[in-house]
Amino acid sequence: MKGWMGAGLLTGIAAGLVLAGAMNVSVAQMKGDPIEQRVALMKDISKANKAITAYGKTGKGKPEAVKAAAKKVSANAAKFVTLFPTGTSNAEMKGKTRAKPEIWAKRAEFEKAGAALKAAADKVAMAGDDEALKTAAADVSKACGSCHKAFRGPKPKG
Repeated sequence: MKGWMGAGLLTGIAAGLVLAGAMNVSVAQMKGDPIEQRVALMKDISKANKAITAYGKTGKGKPEAVKAAAKKVSANAAKFVTLFPTGTSNAEMKGKTRAKPEIWAKRAEFEKAGAALKAAADKVAMAGDDEALKTAAADVSKACGSCHKAFRGPKPKG
């Protein structure tokens, strides 16, 4: 390849490699406590998802508010997979997190689950009519549940 096309391709590949490497950082490399950050982010997703789910099941709420909640879920879904650095599973940090070691053993599946949540939330945010909005809302709940089932451990007893 010659000229700017070859340079652009190489730059794109290099940027992709840097981003991929950044996805698996250590706790020492992150600013702040990643567990606290991801818990806060997940609580934000959960709160928004409750509004989306309520609308999907009962029609309760306003479509504009549901779409705003979906945009919040979408933005957070794009971030949350980066908040699981190596060494922060429930095996290493008992009682502090519910993150299963499967997140790191099956990283590609975990990232795919995050992308599925983002895509489902984007469908809600862009739904054209009420029926499409309700159908898309169910997909957000399914995406949350499937990720939790595979990658989140049970609540600690006590």
